[in-house]
Amino acid sequence: MYRTQEQRRLANCVKSKRYYQKNADDINIRKREKHQQESKEADAQAILERKRRSENRGQEKCRYQSPLNLDLHTINTRFLKLAQASPSLFLDQLYVNYQAWLLRPESQSPLDIARLPLDELLTDIEKCSEQILNSYRCGKKYAEATGIRVALREFILCIDDLELAYLENNLTAYYIQQRLRFQNNTVLRKLST
Repeated sequence: MYRTQEQRRLANCVKSKRYYQKNADDINIRKREKHQQESKEADAQAILERKRRSENRGQEKCRYQSPLNLDLHTINTRFLKLAQASPSLFLDQLYVNYQAWLLRPESQSPLDIARLPLDELLTDIEKCSEQILNSYRCGKKYAEATGIRVALREFILCIDDLELAYLENNLTAYYIQQRLRFQNNTVLRKLST
């Protein structure tokens, strides 16, 4: 038996070291699985938290902003800033980024990242259109709001078209043949509104 606490502690260390050397693979696998599970739970929790904050942000906007603060000019400026002033060049660059992401998918798809602010803009323009319709009925402002709404929807459809072409295994072929939605002249005119 052990005569001192130090001898007992050293014996326990040796025993633990032997156990770890014998079962290192199993221990590492369990740790890795536990870490992955914790990471997934943290990601899910973060997504829920972002979603809750986003919903709260939308409610705060409605509470603190008058309907006139969501004017067309602001929404159109946000859209142009998001599209970097040229929707067709932005979509072309998005295609390149998506192709690069497909080779090494590390995080969220560039298409999903681009789609989120566009969905928010679309929600804002629909609210603004409704306010204009209730205030002024139809007219020049409503036509302008409708034009912006059509451009935003077209933009989102172009992003969806990229994803759909990939799912059909035709993304590169369609891009080369200029058959993607954003390469169509009619669509480009709608986007430039």
